[in-house]
Amino acid sequence: GPTPASQQPHNADNASAHHTDANSGTQSSQQRNLPSDATSIPGCGTRHITKQSTGDCGRYVQWVPSMIAEKINVIREASAPISGRTIERFETAEILHDDGSWGDWPDLPIRVYCSGQALLSVSWSRFDDQWLSNDMLLPFVAEDATTRWTANAVTQIIPALGRKIQGVSLGRGQMTIASREIEIWTHLLFDLDGKWLEVFNALDENEYALHVVKPDGEFRACT
Repeated sequence: GPTPASQQPHNADNASAHHTDANSGTQSSQQRNLPSDATSIPGCGTRHITKQSTGDCGRYVQWVPSMIAEKINVIREASAPISGRTIERFETAEILHDDGSWGDWPDLPIRVYCSGQALLSVSWSRFDDQWLSNDMLLPFVAEDATTRWTANAVTQIIPALGRKIQGVSLGRGQMTIASREIEIWTHLLFDLDGKWLEVFNALDENEYALHVVKPDGEFRACT
């Protein structure tokens, strides 16, 4: 992402989630204050995940593991509050640069606000890591950055406003290493009853698209 301004962070939304590097077994330098209820999902491409529950607040945070069955289960649970609800607005983050200008910061999540005060935050990172939350937490602490949140700033997805979420699917991405195809699942697709909102991994950050025809590719229904 862009180089942040050397100013104090906007602390109101800062929080940490638990994510351990699957290859080195070391904790990312951006992750701190890990909850005590962290658990791991065994298997190829292990990711450590965290669930948090705070009573009436209903806070829910997870790093989505790389195993497809586990990904689907996590997405299903996190998407439950917004299923069948109407999208009212989106929020995305901007970062303050050293020259005083503001720029998009797609490293931070998109927040999808729906009717009934339902919320789903989505963030992609690395090759196929997905982070989901039903609260205003962040996947990492932006210690040296000043950020702000803007409503409906992603112009290409504005026509999704006012549409009902009929379903959520996980889509397969494309990756090859040494001419060998690698299985990765890097697309989150929202069925909006005639349009399809896509939040996908654009090499360690979010990217967005709105389709009038369901995009080609392999998708697994999560809701």
